[in-house]
Amino acid sequence: MLGIDAPEGKYRIVICACNDAGVVVNGRKTCIFAALCLLLALPSLAQNNLSAREQWAQTHESGQRALESGNLDQAESSFKTALSQARGLGYAGPLATSLHHLGKVYYLKKQYPDAEANFKEALEIYDEQPRRNSTVLMQLVKDYAKLLRETGREAEAFEQEARIKSPEHRTVN
Repeated sequence: MLGIDAPEGKYRIVICACNDAGVVVNGRKTCIFAALCLLLALPSLAQNNLSAREQWAQTHESGQRALESGNLDQAESSFKTALSQARGLGYAGPLATSLHHLGKVYYLKKQYPDAEANFKEALEIYDEQPRRNSTVLMQLVKDYAKLLRETGREAEAFEQEARIKSPEHRTVN
């Protein structure tokens, strides 16, 4: 008898008997090929067992690792996927975070219009929230101001930096 449990026990597979006629899996007779396919599918079943928020977090972390290692193409791909996942979550935090980090990648790739669009959308999301993490907002504003300076828009950069100096934007969780 062979037993395999996936995370949280949701995909328990117990092979009770095996002979030329087939395999009994979870009390049902099936062919050996079907049993092997089921066993090989366990890693993807475990991935499907993650919540949407956990999947977003894993994808985002993958993007962070790629960004930190300088692999901008992989980081862009991961953050685009994370952004798509975040849009489906319905939470402001993951969406703004994904936009911010994708904007960072575009900035590093010197794709300034794309970077600016992402930074602006992230700022709009933060502005709509009654409670904002000031540390995250401050970093986003600094990154956006850096982009504005890079593109010769010093006055706009100062205007953005004034956001993090005003009391109304200094909020915390």
